[in-house]
Amino acid sequence: MKIVYLPVLAILFTNVVHAQEPATVTPRGDYKWAVTAYYGKLTGDTLSDVLTFQADYDSDYKFWVLALARKLKTVNPKLTIEFEGQLAKHTEGQDHWEINGLFAARWLRFPWDAYVDTTAAAGVGLSYATELPEFEVETEGASEKLLGYLMFELTFGPPSIPQWDLVTRIHHRSGAEGLFGDDIKGASNSITLGLKYRF
Repeated sequence: MKIVYLPVLAILFTNVVHAQEPATVTPRGDYKWAVTAYYGKLTGDTLSDVLTFQADYDSDYKFWVLALARKLKTVNPKLTIEFEGQLAKHTEGQDHWEINGLFAARWLRFPWDAYVDTTAAAGVGLSYATELPEFEVETEGASEKLLGYLMFELTFGPPSIPQWDLVTRIHHRSGAEGLFGDDIKGASNSITLGLKYRF
C-alpha cells in the first residue's frame, strides 16, 4: 500500500514545486507594442533650459497625450528602433488637437536594471496642430501648424513587472532652426509624466 502512495506523493510534490517557481519574465525589449499616456504643462523656454531643469512652466497651458508605439527592429540586445504615433489634446489655455509621428531609438540596458529596470529613448519626427497654437504665437511671436518634433524619454519599472513603467518625457515642438519657417526657431516644450504599458 505504501508503494502505491509513493508515485502519488511524488506527483503532488512536483506540482507544488513548479507552482512555487517564478514565472518566466519577458524582457522589456521583447514586447512589440507599447501604449503610453502622459500629461504635461508647457513652457516657452528653450530646450536647453528644459534639459538643465531651468525652465519655468505655465500652469495655464496643459495637455494630455496618448501614444502607440511599434518596435520595428532589434539592433542588438541593448538597442531597438520603434515608430510611434501620438494624439495630444490641449485642454487648458488653448483648445486644439496635436498629431505627432516619430521614429525613436531605445536603449535597454543600465547597470542598475536588477533593482529598477530602466530604458532611455530619443525620437524625431513631425507635429501637426489642428489650429495655430496660441501659446507658441504668444511666446515666440509666430508658429505654424506643422513643425518638427523631438522626444526624449526615460522609463522606470520593477524588473518583475516588465509590462508597466513610469514614464517621464520631454515633448518638444519647434521650427527646427528655421526648417519650418524662417521666423520660427523654438516653439513649445514640456517635461511630462505618465505610464507605459507593453504588450
